Amino acid sequence: MSRVLILTTGGTIGALPVERIDRMPHFKTMPPEGDVVAEALKVDFKEWDTRCVSLEPRDSNFIDAPYRENLARLIEESEEQRVILTHGTDTILDTAAFFYERRKGHPSYTGKPIILTGAMVPLANGTFSDGYQNIAFSLQQLCSLSVPPPPLSLVLCGYERLAVFEGAWAPRLYPFKPNLYQRYYDAKDPLKDGLAPYGYPEGREPILRENL
Repeated sequence: MSRVLILTTGGTIGALPVERIDRMPHFKTMPPEGDVVAEALKVDFKEWDTRCVSLEPRDSNFIDAPYRENLARLIEESEEQRVILTHGTDTILDTAAFFYERRKGHPSYTGKPIILTGAMVPLANGTFSDGYQNIAFSLQQLCSLSVPPPPLSLVLCGYERLAVFEGAWAPRLYPFKPNLYQRYYDAKDPLKDGLAPYGYPEGREPILRENL
C-alpha cells in the first residue's frame, strides 16, 4: 500500500468544536495550536500509511492565491503518488478549480490522484462529525481499490445538509468538472439535480456510518 500525503488547511473539519451542530457559525474558529486532523490520523487512522503536513489553519474563506500556490508546491515536490487535501467547504470548489487548471501539462501530477474533502461538523465534535467518514472513504478510494479514482475528485455529502444530523448521510466520490459543481451547494438533493457521483462501480459505493 503506497503512502498517502495528507495536507490539512483548517476549515470546519479542523476547527474547534461547536456548541450546536444545527446552528453552525459562518466563520469557524481554528485551534490556537495543534492540528485536529493530524491527531485523528494518529489515533483513528493509524492503520493507514500516511504522511501529514499541517499548513496554517484557516477558515476557507481566507484561503488565497499564495496559499494555494504553496499547496501546489508541496504536492508537486512530494514523493507520494496519492494525495488528500482537507479543506473548508465554503471554497473547496475554488481550490479544486485551481488544481484542475494547474494539472494541465504539469508532469508532477501524472498518476497522482488528488481528493479534496472536508466536513460539515468539526472532528473535534467527536462522533457527530462527518469528517471521520469522509477521511475513511477518501483513503479507501485511494488505497483499497484496484482502479484508482479520477485525477481530481471531491468527497462530499451526497444528501442535503440536515441529513447529516438525521443519520442518513454517507460520503460519496465526485470527479471534479469545472462549472458543474458551482450548483452543488444550492441543490437540495445533488443526486436528483444532475450531480450524480462516480457511478458506484464495484468498491465505490458510499460508506455508511454503521459499516465503519
